[in-house]
Amino acid sequence: TLQAKAANIEANGHAVIPYQDNGNPKPYGNEQRYPSSMVREDDTLFGVRLDEMVLLDLDGNKVPEAPHPRDLLAMLGLPNQTLPIQYRMLTDTLPDGSYHWLFRLPAGVDLASLKQSVNNANGLAGVDVKTGNQLIYIKAGKVLRGDTIPQLAALPEAPAILLGWITKPK
Repeated sequence: TLQAKAANIEANGHAVIPYQDNGNPKPYGNEQRYPSSMVREDDTLFGVRLDEMVLLDLDGNKVPEAPHPRDLLAMLGLPNQTLPIQYRMLTDTLPDGSYHWLFRLPAGVDLASLKQSVNNANGLAGVDVKTGNQLIYIKAGKVLRGDTIPQLAALPEAPAILLGWITKPK
């Protein structure tokens, strides 16, 4: 259930951001934290603030010119087999081209040096990168590996190439 996913994610140390009746997330810009029990049975989604996670989002389901996942990972120097797809949309159990990979910021990387949301990163259609005070949306009906987001320390370190795509110009 969505509530079980929220509880699992909270237990792994991440900030769960429930939705309000007006369809917007509760305020989350000042490091607010909410109990996962605020995710209700009839909710269709909730947010998780990324903080020191980095989200690589490939919208191949919406953008025909988006790169193939294998090509995208190769650009980042990542072999396809070694990186679990943390979160993806399934339609009738077949992947629909939407992929989400989560990484952790490497030690010593200052969040302030990064743009927190970059669409069409590196000029790649359908490739978005988010970190910091941005949300990943956990939706009912999507497959979340292990029904949770692993603890930050268990996530793979964000590749330097990926961080380069979101680093602010000096």
